[in-house]
Amino acid sequence: MAAMTSGGIVTVTTLIGGVWGATRQIFTAPAGQSSEVQGFACPSVGDCSLIGLISSASSDSTFAVTEIAGTWGAPQTVAPPNAVTGPYRVTNWALSCPSAASCTALGGYFYAGQTHFATAVAQSASGVWSSAAQIPGPGATWPQVQPSSISCTSAQYCISFEQATNPVPTGNGTELIQSETSGVWGAPAEPPSDWQGWGDISCWSPGDCLVVGIDSTPTGVFLPSYDLIDNAKWSRPRVIRAPILFGAPNSGSLGALTCRGPGVCVAAGFLESNYAGPESAVVPGAVTFRNGVPSSVALDRLGPGFRRATFDSVACPSTSICVAATNAGKSNWLTAIDVTPHFSRPGPPVHVAVHPGALGRFLVVWDAPVIDGGAPVTRFTAAVVGTKLSCQTIRYSCAFGGLAPGHRYRAVVFDTTARGRSLSASSSAFVPTRP
Repeated sequence: MAAMTSGGIVTVTTLIGGVWGATRQIFTAPAGQSSEVQGFACPSVGDCSLIGLISSASSDSTFAVTEIAGTWGAPQTVAPPNAVTGPYRVTNWALSCPSAASCTALGGYFYAGQTHFATAVAQSASGVWSSAAQIPGPGATWPQVQPSSISCTSAQYCISFEQATNPVPTGNGTELIQSETSGVWGAPAEPPSDWQGWGDISCWSPGDCLVVGIDSTPTGVFLPSYDLIDNAKWSRPRVIRAPILFGAPNSGSLGALTCRGPGVCVAAGFLESNYAGPESAVVPGAVTFRNGVPSSVALDRLGPGFRRATFDSVACPSTSICVAATNAGKSNWLTAIDVTPHFSRPGPPVHVAVHPGALGRFLVVWDAPVIDGGAPVTRFTAAVVGTKLSCQTIRYSCAFGGLAPGHRYRAVVFDTTARGRSLSASSSAFVPTRP
């Protein structure tokens, strides 16, 4: 299911058996005004919700439409917070629906007499939308705030990203994170992980989420990146490298994300590469995550007439097909992406090291590869270069003995999956001493 806006008319279309159905009009903006769908979510087939704006030259208003068991209801007006008086503007709505009976949307309001934006939350229960209620905002420090994404695992637990700016005096900006726990929203704060740019967040249980966006490598190349939140503990942003990405694209970003279960997610965005020849192209693409790490990528080649395009949103009605929306050229496109894992050769083990043991023996240790190519590792093979010593194991260490004291050695390790063997990873050189 996907929603589109054109000339103030909101339409939806459904993907069934890989075939797009006819678009259906569900809302039309009043004469002289325009409409824009800003949030769209489908927790199950036939149960969707959307929220957006009706805009005139002087003010905005918010509308929401809900589908229950395949039937779209009438548009509802989402009233602003009680503190809002007179004409107002809304920066953006971000929407998440953890179930067919529950949706939460976050928006930013600006109205007469205010020096900064107010953040507000609106909720629906069984298709009925409440008035928006003001929640803690960043205040005068960041007077302009725009919610960019939200993920809710229940009606009582949500986490959101917000873009905040201070136009005076320098126009500086930052990313803020804000959470709801047991129905109570806390104050927004800067997240504990430093990124170049947030894209989207999706959670499968409270405190367990995947974050995607863009970050830079030490050489200054901007690439799609991800971060895993485990039991509310952040790790660090990691860029997605080859072999998941084909070759070395010039840049890329991920801005839309959906997770179907623990660590099983699909993120959509773009890759800038020269896959079609020497001319650079911005290609919409989707990255599949397995066990919280990237496992495969799907690129949508819209044809030679479209040189700059990106996926703006993604939803997955099944375990093998996801629906993504893009704006290519000046046209809105909807495409079904096959996200069945496309297996590739795994990456090598990481953090290979050698530790001295008792009686002249040595222990070679390592960690699992960052990228397994979509298939689990079936064995690791470790060896000492220049000798006949080797071992195969499903564990993360091997012990060796019988090395000549005073000689320099190096250990190498590679892993094997159903799709092939990785490259070898090497330890630093080590010199055995007499026991």
